[in-house]
Amino acid sequence: MNQNNETQTPLEKGSIFTRHLTSRTTDLVIGVILLGILFLLIPCCPQPVRELANRSACQSNLHQFDVALNAYCYSPVTNYPADLSMLSNDVSPEMFICPGSKTQAGMLTNAMEWMDYIYVTGLSSATSGGTPVLICPPEHHKGKGGCILDTDHSTKWYSSPAIDCIISNILSPTSTYVAIVSKRLTEQSKGKYRSKL
Repeated sequence: MNQNNETQTPLEKGSIFTRHLTSRTTDLVIGVILLGILFLLIPCCPQPVRELANRSACQSNLHQFDVALNAYCYSPVTNYPADLSMLSNDVSPEMFICPGSKTQAGMLTNAMEWMDYIYVTGLSSATSGGTPVLICPPEHHKGKGGCILDTDHSTKWYSSPAIDCIISNILSPTSTYVAIVSKRLTEQSKGKYRSKL
C-alpha cells in the first residue's frame, strides 16, 4: 500500500494543487452565479440610477459655471457677464446643456439662444448668498425638480414644488431680477419660461 502511494502522481493523491484548483473553480462558479443574479436585478433599477446620475452631472455643470464666473470676475471686474457666451474660454458648449435634456449643443457665440439654464443677470461675486445665478428647470429632470447655482457658490437640488416657486419668483414681472431664458427653453416649456429683461 505504501508502494502504491509512491507511484501515484501528485494529482491522484489530492495534492494542494488540486485542492486549490477545486476551491478556485468553486469560487468562480459562485461568482458567476452572483453576477447572473445581479444582471437579473439591473433592469429593475436603471431609470432612478440614470436620473440620479443626470442630477449629479447637472450640478457638476453648474459648479463649472461657478468656477468660470468667478474667474471672469477679476479686479477691476466684479459683475458677472451679461451674456454667458463671454465665458467661451472657460466652458465648453456641452456645459450649456443639462445632461437630463435631450437637446444638442450649438455654437458658443449664440449660447443664450439654445442653453438649457435660466441665467439671472446683474449679479456679481459680491452678491450675498441666497440668490440664484443659474437655474436648471424641472423639464430636464422629468418634472421632479431642478438644480440651482447660488451666489454662495453652492449647487443644490430642489424638488418640484420648491423649484417651481423659485423660478416663478425670479421670472415674476414684479421681481427685481433680470433673467435670460433661451428661445429653445421657452419653446420646450411651451411659453412657461420667458426672459425677463
